[in-house]
Amino acid sequence: MAPLESFGLGFVLALSLAAPPGPVNAVIASEGALRASRGTLVGLGAATADAIFLFLTLALGSWLPEPFRRPLLLAGAAVFIAMALMAVTRGEAKPGKGGTRYLVGLAMGLTNPFQIAWWLTAGVSLIGAFGPTVAVGFFSGLLAWVTAFPLAVRRGVVAFGGRVLRLVRLISAALLVTYGLWFVYLYFSSGPPNV
Repeated sequence: MAPLESFGLGFVLALSLAAPPGPVNAVIASEGALRASRGTLVGLGAATADAIFLFLTLALGSWLPEPFRRPLLLAGAAVFIAMALMAVTRGEAKPGKGGTRYLVGLAMGLTNPFQIAWWLTAGVSLIGAFGPTVAVGFFSGLLAWVTAFPLAVRRGVVAFGGRVLRLVRLISAALLVTYGLWFVYLYFSSGPPNV
């Protein structure tokens, strides 16, 4: 596959994976409703987790022992439910440190078992099949998404007012709680941990 085609494949794949509603997008929307740059910082944190997983996947292949996989479900659940509580209980935007929002995205990405599983399976296969240019396209697509999505959410809030902000917060919180409870269910439904 030509480098430009490989780049395009990675770009489109990133958009298709990043666009559907999920826990990271819920927090990006909630933060982006207040200020677009806040949502972008969350997204950049999650994209950094993707970069970490890319390098770990290339170094370790698709091997991660079971004792390390299952606890990630509970860690992810805790992070998502905490983010949901913060989404519905905080007040208006205050000047703050962008590093905190970046770290929120990074923590969500590092504790999201689906993000980890994707890199250990599809991610390593994709790079193996199409070469490193697909990874460059992938991260370019992620950057485009984490920039455009919170900007669109913020423009919607500015155009339609505070009701949109409250609605975004409630939808974000509901999605985060749903994912958190799903992770708890997956943890307990998969039997006792293998140690």
